[in-house]
Amino acid sequence: MIPVHTTAVVIIPPEDVWEPIQEIRREHDHNIRRWMPHITLFYPFIPHENFYNIQYDLQQTCKHIKPFSVKLDTVGHFKQRKGNFILWTGCEEQQEMQGLYKSLKLLLQNKTEVKKRPFHPHLTIGRMRDADKFEDLKSNVESSWQTIEFEVNKISLIWRNDPPDDVFRIEYEVPLGSE
Repeated sequence: MIPVHTTAVVIIPPEDVWEPIQEIRREHDHNIRRWMPHITLFYPFIPHENFYNIQYDLQQTCKHIKPFSVKLDTVGHFKQRKGNFILWTGCEEQQEMQGLYKSLKLLLQNKTEVKKRPFHPHLTIGRMRDADKFEDLKSNVESSWQTIEFEVNKISLIWRNDPPDDVFRIEYEVPLGSE
């Protein structure tokens, strides 16, 4: 199946850890309305109407993966091709996260197009075009960032409509370690 930009597989932190993330995003991420805080596993993904075709396989894969703790303890950035600078918090050295991604990639590579680039788990907290303002934002966030820790015990399949109803919503959650 050809992937679409209206669906994704993500990890959504529990709402009780959202506030420090959303505090930054409210001011520096114009996509805050569309996306909930998340770590992207696969985007774009299969069309929403095909989610049911993959639910069982995802359950079978995820039931063998134990829930794990994630620490969003680093702040980094990258520049998109479109010219936006992206500020993120992440967990680069997280073996369990990499293991989850590899297991899902192995499952999905025969069902849809999967990007071949390395997986760098991160949660976007800001984006802007102005390089000087971005450097100021990055410095401020780096100096004040407090580690956020939470348990990953499920993955979420999310989808959205086209504008104006283009806010992502959870369609299906797959628990980890359910065997």
